[in-house]
Amino acid sequence: MTDRTTGAFLHAVSWLIRLLPAALFGPVSGLLAHLRGVTPRDVRLMRRNLAVVLGLPPGSPEARDLEWRCVRHQIVAALETVRISFDRKRLDVASMDGFDELRQLMAEVEGHGRGQVLVTGHLGAWELLAQSTVRASPSRVCAVAKPSRARAASAFVERMRARAGVRVIWSGRTSLLRDMLSCLKRRETLIMVVDQRPDQRRGPEVDFLGRRTEFVGGPAALAARLDCPLIAAFCLREGPFSYRLESEMLRRPGGSRDPVELSQRIASAIERRVRARPEQWMWNYRRWNYDPEELAEVGLGQTR
Repeated sequence: MTDRTTGAFLHAVSWLIRLLPAALFGPVSGLLAHLRGVTPRDVRLMRRNLAVVLGLPPGSPEARDLEWRCVRHQIVAALETVRISFDRKRLDVASMDGFDELRQLMAEVEGHGRGQVLVTGHLGAWELLAQSTVRASPSRVCAVAKPSRARAASAFVERMRARAGVRVIWSGRTSLLRDMLSCLKRRETLIMVVDQRPDQRRGPEVDFLGRRTEFVGGPAALAARLDCPLIAAFCLREGPFSYRLESEMLRRPGGSRDPVELSQRIASAIERRVRARPEQWMWNYRRWNYDPEELAEVGLGQTR
């Protein structure tokens, strides 16, 4: 699909989302989740992760139910996020549970007179978290994002974030480190989604969901290098157009500069939310490498 075709398709889909009655978002998402087999690779990845990490036997009623709930959540959260980006009356992020706590944290870190790193995961509705951070923070907000292979898709995401007041820093650029440092030195908030496996480089090893694994080390390294605050925040879905914010301070200026310790704090903050709301995390991602013996024990083979 060419960039022009992709752009036209996304434009048409965004209009359909705006025209579709909001009351149908849930039923449509549930129906599409039953058709998840049209993306077999994603299903295999999800099934493998749920079996090895959570111990859910492949094909069991519990596993099939969680698979369906995961896919349904991803779809309905995406539909609601796009609708909200065009129609802010659908959800006032400042009225969400937990917003006042996030605003208090942002006010505290602003008092330190330096930028701050805010980390989250692919959990709940991370785009709405960015919108909430813009409302809660008196400073500008930047977000690091991995560009899509389709430039039109990246442009669509960038426009949606721009409507929310978020400036995107694309991770594929050679200026990435300089751009992140500039954001923090301007005393702005830098948002990073950090639960995916480090891309083409090793990160610090942490315990995450009961397994030793490499973790993205950038947030910890930046916080230690610039002695800036490190915050973890999440936007969790409670129901139709209903979301709740959770936030916590992981590091204050003058705190630990150990990148492994700070990375473990980040991993632990994400893990607590994943275990509490497993259906809201993206299990259809190659987060871990498994030994053949591990897969054989749960009746699975390698996923290509």
